[in-house]
Amino acid sequence: MQITIHRGLAQIGGCITEIATKTSRIFIDMGDNLPSEEDMLDTDKKEFVHRLFTDNVKVNEAVFYTHAHTDHIGMIAYVPGNVPQYMSEGTRGHCQLKYSLLSTLNAYENKDLHHLCKIQLSILKQVKVVKLYREEPAHTTGMIQPWTSNAERIGDITVKAYEVPHSAHGSIMLLVEANGKRVLHTGDFKRKGLGVDFKEQIKRVGQVDVVITEGTLLKRSQTIKTEDDVRRQMVKVMKKHKYVFVLTSSLNIDRLSSVALATQECGKPLTVCSSMMLHSIKGYMKAMPDKFCKDVKYYPFSDGILDTESEKIRIFEKWVSNKGFVQCVSIGQLQKVRKTLSYYNPKDCALIYSMWQGYYKIPAQMRLNPKFQEFRKMFEYVYDIHTSGHADPATIAEILTLLNPTEGIIGIHKESDASLSTLDISDELKAKIMLEHQGLNQITI
Repeated sequence: MQITIHRGLAQIGGCITEIATKTSRIFIDMGDNLPSEEDMLDTDKKEFVHRLFTDNVKVNEAVFYTHAHTDHIGMIAYVPGNVPQYMSEGTRGHCQLKYSLLSTLNAYENKDLHHLCKIQLSILKQVKVVKLYREEPAHTTGMIQPWTSNAERIGDITVKAYEVPHSAHGSIMLLVEANGKRVLHTGDFKRKGLGVDFKEQIKRVGQVDVVITEGTLLKRSQTIKTEDDVRRQMVKVMKKHKYVFVLTSSLNIDRLSSVALATQECGKPLTVCSSMMLHSIKGYMKAMPDKFCKDVKYYPFSDGILDTESEKIRIFEKWVSNKGFVQCVSIGQLQKVRKTLSYYNPKDCALIYSMWQGYYKIPAQMRLNPKFQEFRKMFEYVYDIHTSGHADPATIAEILTLLNPTEGIIGIHKESDASLSTLDISDELKAKIMLEHQGLNQITI
């Protein structure tokens, strides 16, 4: 079995991993690089992916995606049409919703984006849903045996998908088996999420030969807050201010659950002004009713403008008049939120910024994403309440110790000068670290 890290050894995002045998190969993620001032042109991206699929061609090929973030799925459109692509049901559902809404919203205003969304939707129709791998008791002996019907086979490669906690609904890790070897690709993960404990999932995997793990936070020593910490801090803000806006991602199911549970604790109505956010929250409500409030209201807008004279606004104002509201918003709703703020007393309004702080602190990101800074400037009261969707160094060390791979450990999705050797793991495990600062990107096991 040959493992090639095409991208990700020395960068966060844009990850592409290839695992191959003599007759078959799979790619794990086909990610776009994170936004930068030196982004590849679309033609360059297409050529890059084309080279991947014209080099080392195998009889059986496929692409598997760990989750819906653009730095893992962003180049899906450039994959050759004859190569099957797989993702979880949650990932595909979110992508279909995203591109369907974007296509509708831009049908007249942005023809190019509308056309691109239509292409993405046509691709997603062909994408296969990878089933989560489970075990069930055998009827005769009572022993735990694998449910082989939901392990995908690409030639002589077997792929098993396990749900993992991350800041994207439907995230999975992949166990790849071939020729008697077992490789675990963790994807992006954190210690715990909604109903998912990564450590417990790892225990189901068993002995592996190689672990490919993310290392986003390897250079960051601060303690990572839990979602319970986030919820408690949000409750304090929601009790202090009448109208609270929460800037977050519609994909971050854990964060939306924290917001929903905090509104319940405060007795405030939960509202949205984004179709994407509305559909996401209602979908999560249906799937996990115990993790979300019972109702969410769509803030009364007409053609993107606050409809202050309509019957809708009068009904809405009656609904929120006593306790105010909490409104989940995304960065695309900047102008809608600006209109809303003009309708209320600024002293009664606050923003909970629940996203990566780099968007408004790192100069290059600020130039690329000026709306984050604009959002914050609209509010007199701004609170940073966020936690990472990635594993901290202590969690990665614990997972590697638990897995104790027989042959190797590879770190991806990490900064160029970050190293797994800084983890608090045994010297025996450190000796198994591969492809770090060696100018190499390929191993054979």
